Amino acid sequence: MESLPKKLSPNPLISAGVEIRFKDDILNKPESKIFLSDLELKENTKIKKEVLNEKTEEEISVFETEDYFLLIGKNIVSFEIKGEYKLWEDFFSFIKNNLSLLSFLFVEEPVIRVGVRFISVFKANEDFNRVANIDLSFVKPDTIIEETNIQTTLYRSESKLTMKLLFNNISRITVQGKVNEGEKVNFFDIDAYKNYSTNFDLEKVISDIDMLHIIQKKEFFNLIKPDYLKNLNPEY
Repeated sequence: MESLPKKLSPNPLISAGVEIRFKDDILNKPESKIFLSDLELKENTKIKKEVLNEKTEEEISVFETEDYFLLIGKNIVSFEIKGEYKLWEDFFSFIKNNLSLLSFLFVEEPVIRVGVRFISVFKANEDFNRVANIDLSFVKPDTIIEETNIQTTLYRSESKLTMKLLFNNISRITVQGKVNEGEKVNFFDIDAYKNYSTNFDLEKVISDIDMLHIIQKKEFFNLIKPDYLKNLNPEY
């Protein structure tokens, strides 16, 4: 199998996150709040975040390091990059270390979903048809695609994972809580996830996170036209 690039320059990635959702409240144990108050990561603030796409919002404790955020709510734990992406090896190490640290909170807790989501943005002056390896053969060659909104969901039975792919040409983007408005850009959003019906298993969850990352990365590079990829100076 042909190897995938390890690094792109310039890197179009603007957001990367890993999320674990639990069926029940993981913070209802007395030791949970005591442990979180002693967590080595410095607690920064509390934010509002939607849970399971419901309108109801809950407070989530946000911890941060120089490069990453760790978010913990009553039935959710997530990891997000802070600023520039330091590549998967570094991000995955942060995830594994902190999941191991927190794992005793999840003993016998049912997991319902594990997901990996990466969002990339390409230059505003790039024609979508030149960037994306998507068949838009109905568009005449001399036509510039000014607006695009394509969303599809894929299910792979062999790995029991689902991928949601969103391609958009937009001028308003929210990244790490900040709204960026300006000229339109090509926006690629890939969310790969697995639904669960078993209790938390540290080794399995870590393995699945890595597997989901690999699969969504393959899908990302499948979606970029080879000629355009050369402009991103891939390093292998």
